Amino acid sequence: MGLAPFFSIIVPTYNRAKIIEQMVESLILQSIYDWELIIVDDGSTDETEQILEKYISKIPLRYIPLPFNRGPNFARNVGIEEAKGKWLIFHDSDNFFTPYSLKLIQRAIKEHNSLFFFGQSVNLKGKPLTNRPNWKGKLGYREYICGKIRGEYHPIVNREGLGDLRYPTDIVGGEHLLWAKLIKKVGQVYILNRPTQIYNDQLKDRLSIRKKNLNRLATVFKRDLEELGRDYLVFCPMRWFQNWGKYLIYLVGSKLVRKG
Repeated sequence: MGLAPFFSIIVPTYNRAKIIEQMVESLILQSIYDWELIIVDDGSTDETEQILEKYISKIPLRYIPLPFNRGPNFARNVGIEEAKGKWLIFHDSDNFFTPYSLKLIQRAIKEHNSLFFFGQSVNLKGKPLTNRPNWKGKLGYREYICGKIRGEYHPIVNREGLGDLRYPTDIVGGEHLLWAKLIKKVGQVYILNRPTQIYNDQLKDRLSIRKKNLNRLATVFKRDLEELGRDYLVFCPMRWFQNWGKYLIYLVGSKLVRKG
C-alpha cells in the first residue's frame, strides 16, 4: 500500500462535460504532484465519464459515479469519505486552479499554524471575488459569522481537523454553515491574499441561479438563522436583521414566482 498523498482534491460534478477537462488540465500543470483527484459524478447524463476515462491511467484520478443526482453537498461528502490525503481541497468542476496554486497552499500550510485555510478566488478577468482581497491572516469565529471577510473562497481543510463534520445535504448550498462549525471547532481560518482558484462566473446556469432559484435561497437563509441566529444576536445583531430580511425577501419572491 502506497503512502497517502498530501492533498485530496474533491470535485463534485454534474453535466460539466464541456468544461471539466479544463479543470483537470489546470491541476496537471501544477508544480506539485503529491495529490489525488477525486471526482464524484452526481448522476451526469452527458459525456463526463467518457472524457475522464483517458485521464484515469495517467494521473491519480478516482472517478466515482453516483446512480442519480443527490446534490453537490452529498457528492462532496462522498469525496470526504473516499479521501486518503492529509489535506482536503474542495473544488468545483467548472473552476480552474491558478498556476502554482498547490505550491502556494503547501507553503501556507508549512508557515502558518492552522487546520483550515481559505485561498482567494478571482474571476476569468482576474478580478478578486472578495470584499478584502489584500487582507490575510487568522479569522476567528465571531469575525467570520459577522462578515468581516465575504466572497468566494477556496477551502483547504486538514482531514483530522474536519473530523466528522460534513456538508448539509438536505439543502442546496449553505456551505458556509459547515465552515462556521469548523472555525468554531478549530479556532480560526487562515485567509490567503493570493488567488488559488479561478472562478468561472460566465456559465449560464451560474448567472441565472440567483435570479431564478428564490425558494432555494429562502431555504438556505432559514437554516442559516436556525443554526447561527443566536450567535448573530450575541456578536452582531445587525447581521441577524439583515439575514432575516433576506429570508423574507426570498420567501415572498418565491411565492410570487409560483403564483405568476
